[in-house]
Amino acid sequence: MQSLLTPTIVIPIENYAIFSFLNISIRTLMPLFLSTPMHLGGLGFAPPSIGPWLALIGISDASLLRVSVVLRPSHAYVSDHVVTCTRKGNRLSCNHVCIA
Repeated sequence: MQSLLTPTIVIPIENYAIFSFLNISIRTLMPLFLSTPMHLGGLGFAPPSIGPWLALIGISDASLLRVSVVLRPSHAYVSDHVVTCTRKGNRLSCNHVCIA
């Protein structure tokens, strides 16, 4: 069991735990923020209008997830075809490096 507690294992688990905690916190506090009166720092929405706003937030989260899935292959392509630039004195030389 001790051999599993390496930084390459522990750090992603800690990151996921912190991200999950923050995500749950935001989703829990959002209706409270939407319904709190404006003079107390909220937006003062009526209860019937909070539902559509929460739905819009959920749709935007799903859209961002889809965009990240679509952009992942393009990121892989761009990161595999890197242009490196080096400077020697006043001279700048750029080289195209294909990692694939």
